[in-house]
Amino acid sequence: MRYIVFNADDFGAGERTNEAIIHAHREGVLTSTSLMVNEPAADEAAALARETPSLAVGLHVVVSNGLATRPSAIAPDGRFMNDPAVAGFRAFFSRAARRAVELEVEGQFARFAATGLGWSHVDGHQHLHMHPVVWDSVIRQCEAHGVRRIRIPYEEWMPFSTGGLARRRIEWLFFRALRRRCLLTLGGRGFIAMDRVYGHLESGRMTREYLLAVLPRLGGRTNEVYFHPGTPHALPLASDPSIDVELHALLDPSVRERIESLGLCLTTFAGAEASIPAAGNLTT
Repeated sequence: MRYIVFNADDFGAGERTNEAIIHAHREGVLTSTSLMVNEPAADEAAALARETPSLAVGLHVVVSNGLATRPSAIAPDGRFMNDPAVAGFRAFFSRAARRAVELEVEGQFARFAATGLGWSHVDGHQHLHMHPVVWDSVIRQCEAHGVRRIRIPYEEWMPFSTGGLARRRIEWLFFRALRRRCLLTLGGRGFIAMDRVYGHLESGRMTREYLLAVLPRLGGRTNEVYFHPGTPHALPLASDPSIDVELHALLDPSVRERIESLGLCLTTFAGAEASIPAAGNLTT
């Protein structure tokens, strides 16, 4: 049996995002989502999640391109830098920033716990949770809250669209290097991570056509595919600009038909847990 989780990032970013995620779960193939606890529609998202218990919800840790729990050295006006590279550079070299990261991550875990939602998993906005300083803080909080499912992005070099290939190749190599470090820190600590995580190479362009092409080529026994429906990040659908291509893909009946024809088990992180490998056993 091969398992697949369809996860939507940025739950809570806005009313439109919340609406798209709930729509994609109730009428499409979305099984899971990741909550941004500091964003304007976070309370609404948590309420919707409580009304929709079949939707698995995890924490989307944010330390760039979003709102902070409190003003700090990394968010003087209560908002983080938009550029994750600049934010990561500051966190690495500034002692004050490192301390601010630790407190911010702790605050976001506390806010998620206060929603009363069950912990499905933890991941990070712009994957900055893999930054060594952020990662160490995230892992400490995961252990404090009893969370053991965490995203460590890894997908084969299989770009579907043709734009920006050089930039995407560099980012792909960078995440491969970060992944090695993340896995090395988790040996023997009981964490689990999916074999493969798809979404970075076609971020914002997770079209129906891409999904139909990638589903037969999934590289792992356990696989996550993540999306950004209802956000400015997702490209608009050419035939109807009011709908984005990622929401359209999640709702398209042909995607569900392809999942069923391939014998894939569409599930949540908890549903696949017995088959998800210990993170320390994954290849680097």
